[in-house]
Amino acid sequence: MGYEVLINFVETNNEESILSTEYIKPKEVVFVSEKCNDKQEKLEQYFKEKYPSVIFTWIELKDSDIKNVLTKYRKRNSIIDISLTSKYLSIEILHLSMKSCIDVLYMDVSKREITIFNNEEMLKKQVELVDLDIEDIVNTGYGDIVVESTDIGKEKIIDKLTFLISSNVEVWNKIKQSLINTDIISHEQSDPYIVNIHLDKLQDDEIYVYEKMISLLKEYKQISFKKNGRLLQVRFLNNFIKGFIFKTGSWFENFTKNIVEDIDFIDDVKSGVLFRWDENERKIKNEIDVVAVKDGILICISCKDSCKYDENALNELNVYSHKIGGEKVVKILAATKDPLKSSVNQRSKAMDIDIITFDGDKQSFKNKIRASILKKIK
Repeated sequence: MGYEVLINFVETNNEESILSTEYIKPKEVVFVSEKCNDKQEKLEQYFKEKYPSVIFTWIELKDSDIKNVLTKYRKRNSIIDISLTSKYLSIEILHLSMKSCIDVLYMDVSKREITIFNNEEMLKKQVELVDLDIEDIVNTGYGDIVVESTDIGKEKIIDKLTFLISSNVEVWNKIKQSLINTDIISHEQSDPYIVNIHLDKLQDDEIYVYEKMISLLKEYKQISFKKNGRLLQVRFLNNFIKGFIFKTGSWFENFTKNIVEDIDFIDDVKSGVLFRWDENERKIKNEIDVVAVKDGILICISCKDSCKYDENALNELNVYSHKIGGEKVVKILAATKDPLKSSVNQRSKAMDIDIITFDGDKQSFKNKIRASILKKIK
């Protein structure tokens, strides 16, 4: 497009700034901050790593008003992006830019459409935008990804176990109780890798799923076992797979990640995302079970393999999601059962959080998540 300078405004999340930089391909990117904040270092590091040949400039409006900014760049074939500005500031910029002969850009990411205003006309057109991944969005916002467990799902045995459990979710709800019942399952104190399963205290449908699970674990060389009558002794060959089975909800997090990954319009998805942000000079760490992105907008999903979730779970999801995804973030709480308290449903609506339950119907679960995302990303 031939613009030398692209002027952006700093917000909680700055995905539009990345997309406009990709589209305009300027020689210099200017970030204008309406108030003092600590994003300069982080944004500068991101842009210098991603666009090493582009000059990065930071301007705080406390030292200069917007008119001075436009005057400074009026002779350098500049364009200013108002995609993230308030309505009032957008009107002010449109008015001043016409006097300064600086073009104005507005980007509608969901429609993949840009509008350019200049002294002569308004140009609107469809454009091809790059697909941003989760790191792009988080790394230009207020958080940092510390670690994520997405690669766990790449282990075949994990997906096999997830499929087995999700195909027998009603039975699994009973098995979960047996996993913490020492009369049914006991752990050897002398060797934490050994677990004894008392089959005589299980129902036939539970035994069926247990035997399927044992067969899979044996096939993928995760366990050895021996059977003595109705007593099954299992030796785990690593702590990883034992932790996956005995940690409540691990399978459901992986299952939800796989479901979201299979939705046609999803650009990127990760699970077990531990992120960090600065608050009052302290590093705060929190985890979101599943994080995905569509058209530069984050989708944050909390996974609950139970009915025992309440307003606190909603509050956590609400706070953490806005910290890394900003105001446009999509929030979903996925669960295997409806909440015990009806007030949870009422509170979720007030927070714009959709509660979506999995009852064993995988296609229905996928359709509900898909519809929830599309409803909020128009």
